[in-house]
Amino acid sequence: MPMEPLTKALQSTLGVRIQAKRKWLFGRKHHSFLFMGEQVQICLLENGDATFDLGLVDDEIRETLLEHLRTSLEFEGR
Repeated sequence: MPMEPLTKALQSTLGVRIQAKRKWLFGRKHHSFLFMGEQVQICLLENGDATFDLGLVDDEIRETLLEHLRTSLEFEGR
């Protein structure tokens, strides 16, 4: 699944840089970004959607992240 549209939208909205790392030598890449000092994992789904793993993120940072995404024109209508 192409990460380019999501990467561009997150970079312009949040000013973050997406990192892709392999957890195992030949495993698939896991994408994440650093937002306000917290690591946020991006989970890519089979149907082309992406979700953020916000379970371990601080409540205030989570709310700030979601508010930025809600008010962004990059994510409107998607």
